[in-house]
Amino acid sequence: MKTRCFPRLRLVCAVLGCLFAASGLSAQEAAPTIEFTVFGEIGREWDGLYYSPDGRRYEEVRFARYSRSAPQSYRGESPFRVYRRSLDRDGEWVYTPVAETTLPAGASPVLLFFFSQPGGPEGAFRILPMDDSEVALPVDHVVFFNATGVQLLGRFGDEELTLNPGQSRPLALNARFREEVPVGFVVRRGDTFERVLVNRLRFSEGLRTVILLLPPRRADSFRIQALRIVEQPGRTTPDPPPPRGRP
Repeated sequence: MKTRCFPRLRLVCAVLGCLFAASGLSAQEAAPTIEFTVFGEIGREWDGLYYSPDGRRYEEVRFARYSRSAPQSYRGESPFRVYRRSLDRDGEWVYTPVAETTLPAGASPVLLFFFSQPGGPEGAFRILPMDDSEVALPVDHVVFFNATGVQLLGRFGDEELTLNPGQSRPLALNARFREEVPVGFVVRRGDTFERVLVNRLRFSEGLRTVILLLPPRRADSFRIQALRIVEQPGRTTPDPPPPRGRP
């Protein structure tokens, strides 16, 4: 006796396929959209890096030379991945992941710092994320981003600070626009402390300021590097390079 189950089976498979496709589309549409800017280590070329803004296509990560980049968007979950591309034997572009970072939960926009990876393979780099929202960094405030890898102890004006690796709390500048603010940090070496940064800074109104703290330029030095990154909301032109050796 012959049966006629195959047409019905094909119909069931077709319906299930449509349902799975619809659920996948809904999941993609439901993924959070995150606005981000990037800042690449000065003195290194950052061309040829790509990301997938929506999980279906690739775009080149856009860097600015001396400041944070223009805003870019990413729809997807953490981690955020960066790729390099190459041609395969058929002449098709192949995208290979080369770095990734975990995005701060619920944060948008995000500022992504790109740094060389000491001791890694040639061309290796790391990405460190910072919550760049108006809550984490309001206008007329400054945050320190400690990328040295060690805890720093110090003062900002009359405030004592303990900076673990990563982002500090925002510090208000409202009462400090007309004065030089003393800044100093030390690192603990056993029972003693080594001074790593001493400076006096001036700030302008209407800006959001990040002071990026980097490891010493020389292996035999304790003096850390400090770089000021400013943003004026609504302004799209890059800021000029900071004076060498000063934040």
